Amino acid sequence: MSFQDELKSEILTALPKEQCCARAFCSAVARQKGSIEISGRRMNLAISVANREEGLALIRLFKSLYPVEIELRVSQSGDCGVVLPHGMSKQALFDLELMDSENDAFVGFRRGTPEGLLRKTCCKKSYLLGLLLSCAGVYVSGGKSGYSLELHLTDEALAEDVTRLLGQLGLPAKSRDRGEFKEIYIHDKDVILDALGMLGLTESYLKLHAIIDDREIANNINRRSICEAANIDKTVSASAKQIVAIMRLKEKGVFDRLPAALKQTADARTANPEASLKELADMLGVSKSCLGNRFRRLIELAQNC
Repeated sequence: MSFQDELKSEILTALPKEQCCARAFCSAVARQKGSIEISGRRMNLAISVANREEGLALIRLFKSLYPVEIELRVSQSGDCGVVLPHGMSKQALFDLELMDSENDAFVGFRRGTPEGLLRKTCCKKSYLLGLLLSCAGVYVSGGKSGYSLELHLTDEALAEDVTRLLGQLGLPAKSRDRGEFKEIYIHDKDVILDALGMLGLTESYLKLHAIIDDREIANNINRRSICEAANIDKTVSASAKQIVAIMRLKEKGVFDRLPAALKQTADARTANPEASLKELADMLGVSKSCLGNRFRRLIELAQNC
């Protein structure tokens, strides 16, 4: 399985739980992969999905918003789609800010991002997560840049809004024309890692970090340097997992309620991401085993919130 496939599989395990965030995620996916099916007076919102697993995950998310039966359609050619029933499709188009209405009638598709759904930071992140599933990818190649996060959008207004949204979240991106698409891209590997961490994709974060470290090690022909780099890789991987846990605790509002010792440990790791466990223990004046227990507690708390 490629890194891109693993990333999309992880997204399906990180779907938003709050309704406001679920709307933002569904809006992004429907905007990129949705279409309107009209038969007589009936209208259905249909969303193309890559496979059955993705379709079932999307149905579960939609059902958290609309407790109705939703169809998973699989054609003989293997194409999959999620189809909302007629009675709920119109409401979904309105709720997800996909179409403009006038006198209870839809008058056209809405351009740009759904501003009403993106008032909170958590919803902005969920919207980006939906785009990452439906129209984007993170690629690892042997080319000049080596690493690339790309989003392919057909709406220029949407591309401008998404570029601005990324910037607001501290993820600077650029855009360019790619045929009929407007491509938003990030080639800086550190910014790509920041994006994965911010969106809660811990396994993909650690996997990409390991790929980056392995490449750097492979380029070093000195045996001693390779051994040292391997030790750094072990430290950085542990540090990355700890920092992702700390970010999650802060995002969920749990951090400020932590005991003083855990907050002190978290602040020390954030300020010294490359420090080894021994170096951090010396800074804080505690034993390695004590510090290890503190980090295990932080990670446990993050997984449960």
